[in-house]
Amino acid sequence: MSSGSMAVVAVPVVLPVAVGVLAVGGAALLIARAAASGAEMVADGVARLGDAMEAEVQRLADERRTADLWRVAAGVVVEHNAQIAALSAAARTMSVELDLPAPLELAGQDAGTVHAWATKAQSKIERARSALRGHVSDRACRRLADRLGAGDTKVVTVAATLARFHVPAHAAGVAVPVAGLTKNKIQARLAKLDPDVGVRDYEKILETAARARTATSVPAERSSLDLLTQQVHDANAAAERRREDALTAGRHLQAFKAVGIPDLGDSGAARVVARLEAVVAGSAELDDELRAEAERLNADAVCRAQQMYLRETVSELMREKGWEVSGEATVLTLTRADWTGHHVTVDVGDRTVSGRVVRHVAESGVDGRRQDRERCSAFTRDFGDMGAALRTESGRPRVTVSADDVVEVVAPPTPAARVPVTPIQRARRRP
Repeated sequence: MSSGSMAVVAVPVVLPVAVGVLAVGGAALLIARAAASGAEMVADGVARLGDAMEAEVQRLADERRTADLWRVAAGVVVEHNAQIAALSAAARTMSVELDLPAPLELAGQDAGTVHAWATKAQSKIERARSALRGHVSDRACRRLADRLGAGDTKVVTVAATLARFHVPAHAAGVAVPVAGLTKNKIQARLAKLDPDVGVRDYEKILETAARARTATSVPAERSSLDLLTQQVHDANAAAERRREDALTAGRHLQAFKAVGIPDLGDSGAARVVARLEAVVAGSAELDDELRAEAERLNADAVCRAQQMYLRETVSELMREKGWEVSGEATVLTLTRADWTGHHVTVDVGDRTVSGRVVRHVAESGVDGRRQDRERCSAFTRDFGDMGAALRTESGRPRVTVSADDVVEVVAPPTPAARVPVTPIQRARRRP
């Protein structure tokens, strides 16, 4: 391998394996993949997370299991954060306050911290959702009373009673029994009501249920019950659609934030982000067009996150080999204190990492060519070790070296700034 030769590491799919804590790129990649996978990633996630975290404390030897653990953990965090965002938006819309946990930034977290946060967050989210249902019930009853006024106080009173019976008292946490209620027919329908039904739909449902309860004839009662069945069905469909839209939009927004989308001046991505924020706020629907645009942008986020993760990992692995690393975009510059006249440039993509040894001045005679070969050989060895150390989902990456006899002469690089030791580096150095 002569000066100017290229060493290429082909990386099929990289899967972050955190030692101690997650760095920014690894966290971004997990978040973007969780957003692309959707809610299925969180199936039984909290329980699996708890079981796996206990094993992680004992330092799992199997890297694949550790990678799977972080994938589950990222899915749980992304899902909880999306629920927190949706509930916060609903609370703002209703001008109420909910006791919600702060969203968790996955980067820089260790496994134990993620587990503890997820457990507490789940409990707080459930209590906040119950409290929001209470606010929705109160608001629906007030709207019904304002609309019907004094002319139909009986329906208003019965509707309020039904609401108290149907919605657990969020202060006491228990249901309020109501004597004399025609339970079987009305309660059976209200029991099927989605807990996230909106104020307007709940207002209509309470009125219909109250009219069924106060009906003075069998035909009137049957008509009201039939209408109640249809209203519950429609309200459930609308609530489920709003909830899934808000969670899907929230997942995408987390992925975009993690990788820095939109870029400055990218008006198209900025519009997608603004529309997704409106979906989370409940003021817009996630239609097919927006969904497709969000999925396309999320695919870009996965590629960008993978490149971020590879850049971080390659930088740290090459520093461990004694190289000084600078550069923060797609091109890294590697230098050594014992090298004069040469340095290395490394191009980092989302699937491949390529490196080239370059010299600062044209080679001179036999000694110059010999020095080129020695330094290319030293770099190839370190670069190959780095490639073997990368974790992948489909085994170790292939490492190939392709010769290029063209001698590249460039100006010497700017000296690398002193890089502080990161938590991942400290964890790797522990015996």
